[in-house]
Amino acid sequence: MGLHGSRVPALALLAGSMLFVISPPSAKAIPAFARMHKTTCQTCHIGFPKLNAFGEAFRLGGYRMPGEMQPEEKQQPLAGEAMPPKGGTETMPGQAETKPADAGMKPMPGMASPRTEGKTPPPAAETRMWPQAIWPSDMPARIPLALNVKMASVYASSLDENGRSVTKNDFQFPQEANLFAGGTLGEHMSFLTEVTWAENPDGSSGTELEHASLHINSPFGPRNLVNFKIGKLAPDLADGFQEMWISTDNPIETLFAFNPIGMNGGTGLSENMGAISLPAMVKGIEMYGVAAHRFFYTAGIVNGLGPSSSGNTDGNASKDVYARVDYKFGGMGLDGDTTGVTLPPENWRERSLRVGLLGYSGNGKGIDFPMQDASGMPVNIQDRTFNRAGVYGSWYFDDLNLFGVYLRGRDQLDTFGQDGVRITRFNGNYNTWFLQSDYVIVPPLQVSLRYENLRPADRQAQSLRFLNASLSFFAYVNVKAMLEYRRDLRESKNYSLDTVLRFAF
Repeated sequence: MGLHGSRVPALALLAGSMLFVISPPSAKAIPAFARMHKTTCQTCHIGFPKLNAFGEAFRLGGYRMPGEMQPEEKQQPLAGEAMPPKGGTETMPGQAETKPADAGMKPMPGMASPRTEGKTPPPAAETRMWPQAIWPSDMPARIPLALNVKMASVYASSLDENGRSVTKNDFQFPQEANLFAGGTLGEHMSFLTEVTWAENPDGSSGTELEHASLHINSPFGPRNLVNFKIGKLAPDLADGFQEMWISTDNPIETLFAFNPIGMNGGTGLSENMGAISLPAMVKGIEMYGVAAHRFFYTAGIVNGLGPSSSGNTDGNASKDVYARVDYKFGGMGLDGDTTGVTLPPENWRERSLRVGLLGYSGNGKGIDFPMQDASGMPVNIQDRTFNRAGVYGSWYFDDLNLFGVYLRGRDQLDTFGQDGVRITRFNGNYNTWFLQSDYVIVPPLQVSLRYENLRPADRQAQSLRFLNASLSFFAYVNVKAMLEYRRDLRESKNYSLDTVLRFAF
């Protein structure tokens, strides 16, 4: 029997490897959190990196288990166990019944006990001495590091500027590696950092600090109501559809990579643009919180277009602002609350509807984008004001998750001659939307299908339409093989078929 049990994971891994042989920016999963709380990745993920409802509450709570403030010890879960919500006794299929998630926990000195949440803990000696002593904190017991490695076999076809078909078949082993650090610092602070190494198609490589943020969690008022993030971060403006929170390997390019700059408005996508459609990453300050368990809000002030010619990260003295509000009907509360809710034993399943409104506004005055007009004369275009407004929806029905965004953008584009005199002003509007369906066939086997549509401001340009389909196989909770196909529905020769192997530890 022992021999048979050892063969099952091996066969699963072999099957995943076969899928990989048969035939992008990274998404983020943080195994350091699983080690810190002595549980598995499946506690918070439907399949990494996509979060389940419990994982979303954990993230919004400052990387703390819902209902308590970072206990020193957690219950020891069984191998492969997914911890149930606080107070629950649900088990994963085929697993032994667990105790409630807050049973047997020992609180750290000066921190709230899970059994006495809301009560004032006895102050530590350093707390009583403040400000004659520095306020006490704590550090992770273990170095909170995690590594994510991504390998890819990329088969892609595209048309060059002369209309010729160009085919690429490339083994990118590895394509990138991400080193994470994340955890808590005392009762009211947490942090997340990420350093990414990536290899370019020409064989060169580069390293980038993708995330570096300090979170201030519930410094005053009810828990989860007021929180702050400071640093370089993925804004909660895009919670649920930014690349680090979706199941597909390809990001939603029509939403984040559209270039709105052009003589008559933008016409297409751009990988290395300075303009802003909707930012996937920002540098700034964000405030967010959850009220009454189901109302979510966020607002931020961040750097805008840049860098400037003077060497500043921001291109001018103005700052961009954004905001979003959501409400969730049914299912687990956004803070992990389960009052009056009967949850299924499978932690990826839920019956809920989350809807929201989002907006972004910026000023690109004084920031030039060199271009040529119709006669070939060099000109500079400035995106003087740009505004984005959209709606978000996410519906869970057991094994199915259907979600999408509709976004409308408006850009006031001023064209200047080489003498600095304004020649024209153009007000352009573009519309983009996507709809994605994720389905759990069985937990190790999951599929996704997405349709993207973008109508540029330049009416002489065709709309952009893309189809993205993926199949994911999980050999283990932290080993994932993917087969993903993306196609330009306007041009059949523009497509990619990627086979991806990712593992995190």
